[in-house]
Amino acid sequence: MTSSHSAQDRPDQSEDYALIGGVRQLYFQPEYARVDLRLGYPLKLHGATLNLQFTTQNVFDVQPVEKTLSESGALTLVNVSQGPRTYILSSSLRF
Repeated sequence: MTSSHSAQDRPDQSEDYALIGGVRQLYFQPEYARVDLRLGYPLKLHGATLNLQFTTQNVFDVQPVEKTLSESGALTLVNVSQGPRTYILSSSLRF
């Protein structure tokens, strides 16, 4: 009995291919999402407008490690380029 799965059958995973022993093979890895949050507020000061913005990047501090296969078929762990939670305060002045 043979079984086949696709990313549609597994909504929590994505699929990728690797060349293992000269044969292209399918493997799965987990899905993830990153959430950012922005709050902004304009202030009127003597005919000028001061805009303040506070941004939180990667709110839930998710830094997934994805399993990938090298061309030789060896399992390699690769950190996804998701930075840690970051806070940014920015401002602009229009007059």
